[in-house]
Amino acid sequence: MADETDIKDGEEQSPNWVRPTIYYPSSGTVLPGFLVQASIDVFNPSKWQLKIMEGDQQLYFVEQSAGRTFSHYVKNDAIKFGAKFVVHVHYFVFPGWSEWASVGNLVMADPKPVITEPLKGAHTGPRPRVAGRGVPGATINLYQANSGTVLFGTAVVDSIGDWQITPVVDFFEGPFELVVNQKLNNTEYWSDNVRITVGYFRVSPPTITAPANDEIVRGNKPEVIGRGLPGALVKLFQANVGDTVFGTTYVGMDGVWRVRPEVAFPKGRFSLTANQSSVNGTSDWADVVTFTVDV
Repeated sequence: MADETDIKDGEEQSPNWVRPTIYYPSSGTVLPGFLVQASIDVFNPSKWQLKIMEGDQQLYFVEQSAGRTFSHYVKNDAIKFGAKFVVHVHYFVFPGWSEWASVGNLVMADPKPVITEPLKGAHTGPRPRVAGRGVPGATINLYQANSGTVLFGTAVVDSIGDWQITPVVDFFEGPFELVVNQKLNNTEYWSDNVRITVGYFRVSPPTITAPANDEIVRGNKPEVIGRGLPGALVKLFQANVGDTVFGTTYVGMDGVWRVRPEVAFPKGRFSLTANQSSVNGTSDWADVVTFTVDV
């Protein structure tokens, strides 16, 4: 390996050699362990030098024997995350060094993935949405922190650095720490752990607010109104009689639902109940409302 004196000597010799072409990296964000690759077609060099500079500070230097193509993987820990730097490469053909070829506007990315959802301390169901940030194109793997090797889900980071996973295996009930990793250049990088509480939530029954108990309703398809869990699916049934679904609707974001039966209520005294379903399951029955259908 050469030292700073070698670099200066190389720079002072300026024969009219053609600059090499740098193929990798190109300007933008790079990852730890990135490849530097350059070549020259018109000569057959005996050696090459690579230097990486952040302003006036040299971050990395290597000299190696090579012919027309130079390839080198920069050490993973050579450049700190967030550093803005320039890559310089040149070659030696007797009696001297070529001019430097350079690529600037390079930034070292932080390869550590981040979990942004759920938040620390959140209470969730067994398969909550897990989301975060990572390196575009990297594969994210979701695990329980410090416990076993169960893979709860995977995702690929999109072009703007976002990822999301819906677990394919239930999280264990109770306190649960989740963690993700992403693998880059054969090195794994782990996120910080996020501690949550996992519970199997019981969906409460909807309520029926109209018709009212003992009301006389006109027609066999009166509007039925109630309250429930926003987004849940409500189904109407005759209480304690069969499994006919008289009508269905979704609860609005304001918690109110309303529906006219698709199947006509029979004439006379009628006892109505309902249930609601969400991603957390199906509720028990709503309190029964009994009214008279007058056709």
